[in-house]
Amino acid sequence: MEKYVELILEYKNIYPIIFWGLLTVISFISILLIKKLKNRTHDVNANQNDNTINKASKKQNQTARKKKENYKKTEKQIKVEEPVTEYTQQETESPSVLEDLSDTVETEPFVSLNSKPKKRNDKLPEAESDKNKNLNKRLFVEYIPPQSFSQVEPWQYPVIKFPKKKCIIRSHRIGSTNRRGYKEKFFQRTLKKYFDSHFEVLGDVRLNTTKNTRPYEPDIALIDKESGLNIRIDIEIDEPYAGITRQATHCIGEDEHRDMFLIKRGWIVIRLSERQVHLNEIECVAHISEVIKSIDNTFNVPVELKDLSEINCENQWDIIQAQKWEKENYREKYLNHEFGEVETIKETTKRELSEQEKEEEK
Repeated sequence: MEKYVELILEYKNIYPIIFWGLLTVISFISILLIKKLKNRTHDVNANQNDNTINKASKKQNQTARKKKENYKKTEKQIKVEEPVTEYTQQETESPSVLEDLSDTVETEPFVSLNSKPKKRNDKLPEAESDKNKNLNKRLFVEYIPPQSFSQVEPWQYPVIKFPKKKCIIRSHRIGSTNRRGYKEKFFQRTLKKYFDSHFEVLGDVRLNTTKNTRPYEPDIALIDKESGLNIRIDIEIDEPYAGITRQATHCIGEDEHRDMFLIKRGWIVIRLSERQVHLNEIECVAHISEVIKSIDNTFNVPVELKDLSEINCENQWDIIQAQKWEKENYREKYLNHEFGEVETIKETTKRELSEQEKEEEK
């Protein structure tokens, strides 16, 4: 061993450059070999970890499937074992007995993990065919829509949307089916007072859509009598939530499809908030008269509606704001009114498009 060391040292002294060059090459190669060995060991460990993870996930999936099958079995068993006879006996009991049972017995509905939210069983009745095949003259928008009322969503009430000039006007029918909003009858009466000489002011107008869908029904409709411009206006009174069901309504984006349907069929859409109509009714009427005057120069604004202050704008609400207001009884406070049950109006069965409406849709 000592001889080898002495030989190396002699070689170093005789050829120093070559010696140090070989030493650096050998050290560089050894470093590369060490790195490769480390990478190989890392890959092996990673593969082992992946295999363990895959095995664990497979076991979890198997256990989850077994749980789902067990839930389905229990769900079927519960459906089969429902006490049908008990329900039929309760129906024959007197109301007093039923009240006693409801006070003492509390039943919790079975909820399975696989259950989906139930859809409303609000099926439409079969539509009757409309036998009236007499075609009337097709009408078109004959006024130039102004740009001064245009807005971008989210809106600020009041909202005004116009159709394009020469757009075909969809004919309407009489006979609405929806429950009317709290302020609609009162506001219709006020509009009739100021606009009755120029417009039909109606609260029972509908526009059929298709055989299998409900029609669109303006809250209040203004139908031009004699201007020749064929003005049709849908006035909507938007409330943040329904008084009976308490569901949020008219939130941002919710009415876009409906408004577009009406605009493309020659109807102007004017949206006011219920609060604006309740607190500033005459100012709202004056604003509608300004909209009419902007497209019909012959329309004379009533003297009582001139020189009034403008309506205070209100931002359109989102669903979170509407839900907050519902909890605070926001509508009940500004209306000073408590909502109760309202009689449901029977759905119309004449939803199928007439020949006139089919021609207008072409």
